[in-house]
Amino acid sequence: MKPIILRPAMPADLPFIERFHAEQNERDETSYPLPVLFDKDGKLTDRVPVVLVGCVEGTDEPVQALWVERRAELMFAGCDNPKATAFAQRDADALAAVLSWAGYTGMHCDVPIALAEAVGKPLTRAGFSRNDDRLAHFYKDLRGKQ
Repeated sequence: MKPIILRPAMPADLPFIERFHAEQNERDETSYPLPVLFDKDGKLTDRVPVVLVGCVEGTDEPVQALWVERRAELMFAGCDNPKATAFAQRDADALAAVLSWAGYTGMHCDVPIALAEAVGKPLTRAGFSRNDDRLAHFYKDLRGKQ
C-alpha cells in the first residue's frame, strides 16, 4: 500500500472532512461537533489553527483528516475557599455564554483523579458531565524537557 501523505486542507476538502467526521461519530457513538474550519475567504479560523488531510501518495483525494482545535479549559486556583467556588459555580452559565459567543463548542475541566468525586459535585451542579468512562485523556507537553 502506498503511504499516506499529509497536506494542508483546503475548503474544497470540506465535504470529505464532513463525511469522515460524521462516520467517526457514528462508529464511536459520539457527537463531537465539527468546528468551523474555514472562514468565508477560505482561511483557517482562529479556533482551528491547523487542518490537514491525508492523501494516498500520488493522489489528491483525502482519505483522512485531522485538525487542532483551540479548546476552552476551565482552571481553578484557590479552591479551598468555598465562597469563591460557589461564586464560580453560580456564574458558570455566564462563562459558557461568553465562550459560546467566541465560537467555542464546549468547555473542559480536567481534575486530578483523587479529587474527582469532591470536585465533581459542584461541577455537575454547574452543568458539567463526567465523561472519563468513555474517553481517555492524553497530553503532550510542548515545552520540551524541563
